[in-house]
Amino acid sequence: MKKSDVCKRLSIGAAGLLISLVMGCVRAPIRPVGPCTQTPRTVARTLTGMASRYRSISGHVRVKVTTPHDHYAFSGDLYACLPDKLHFDIFGFLHRPRFVMIRSGSLLYWRDFSSGRHYAGPLEACPILPARFPFSSRFLRDFMKILLMKFPPPLDVTPAESSNVPCRFTLRCGRGVFDLTVDPDRGYPLEMTGPLRQVSPLHVTFADYSDSAMRYPRRIEISMGKERIELYFKTLVINPSIPERLFVPLPSSSFRITPEEGVPLPEGPLGWQG
Repeated sequence: MKKSDVCKRLSIGAAGLLISLVMGCVRAPIRPVGPCTQTPRTVARTLTGMASRYRSISGHVRVKVTTPHDHYAFSGDLYACLPDKLHFDIFGFLHRPRFVMIRSGSLLYWRDFSSGRHYAGPLEACPILPARFPFSSRFLRDFMKILLMKFPPPLDVTPAESSNVPCRFTLRCGRGVFDLTVDPDRGYPLEMTGPLRQVSPLHVTFADYSDSAMRYPRRIEISMGKERIELYFKTLVINPSIPERLFVPLPSSSFRITPEEGVPLPEGPLGWQG
């Protein structure tokens, strides 16, 4: 047999083997989730522990936003610190600023560099954010609790009344009543919906938990109504020391009033973009 014929037959055999492996993977059943080893008591203890461990986070995050009319994808730097401080920078090509949002307590500042729209004032009075962040002030309040895994006390965890989903519970806390699904082995939250009986409850999924001692979900997806935002932390630091200047939405010595909108704005370059 010629050497070329041998090579040809080997190539055909290798291709056939590869196809059979691929088909086998396609047809292979999904491995079922193991039995739930968690009880309401162990879940409550896990949630309480998580709420006490996370004080601040920072990282480079990839964001996807989906609305009924469009979808957006971008990357940026996110900083969050207890009890209610948030700084979110979004950059475009060549690291040019596209959007900045800063929350400090009851104050909020945001600026969309693409359209020039901006807001500075009370969080509760904030109009809806630009299209890439089509959410309300209520969402921003809940967003902080989700980021820092805060489950306001008192916590009460009970088995779900009826469910075919392993490790599903009913969580009652300071924010209301939630459906909660946790990891069968470790008790970490995987999915939450609530507060129940509201017109537009939040639906949150947590995934890709880090392997470090301070386990934290690298992927968080939040849905409210027909809008969805997905965050994936490409880099992540737990409990870093974050400079206070990142959470200053209104530098008292350097802002002016825009006549057309009556909104205070910093003069010159924004110090928190550096």
